Amino acid sequence: MSAWIVSPRLITQLVAGAIRLGVITEDKAEKTGIMLTRANVRSIRARYGEYDDGARRVRPWHWYAPRELIDDFSLYKQVRHYNYQTCEYARRALRDQDARRAGSNVPAGIIRSSLAGRAVGDLT
Repeated sequence: MSAWIVSPRLITQLVAGAIRLGVITEDKAEKTGIMLTRANVRSIRARYGEYDDGARRVRPWHWYAPRELIDDFSLYKQVRHYNYQTCEYARRALRDQDARRAGSNVPAGIIRSSLAGRAVGDLT
């Protein structure tokens, strides 16, 4: 399987979900989205090399409130998708002991918050 740069819309939905679920506050939205985008780019570079064309063409991400929020199950699927696309960076960060500098794990916080108090059957 291959990995790629996720869409800005996906990052926006992750950040909006994190705000909705209380993982972050709206004043942290811009910083969180930039952090998520950078982690994705770093993961692609770790997997495919520093000169990956897709990673070089990433435009700066900026926060905007989406018109529609996705439901919890869709958010859960988007978080899992994002986690896969950034797994190389996460492995490298842990290996290099840089995980503390990367900040909080927003996607994991979203999963925990969205699943809190729900049975697995409620999401399928």
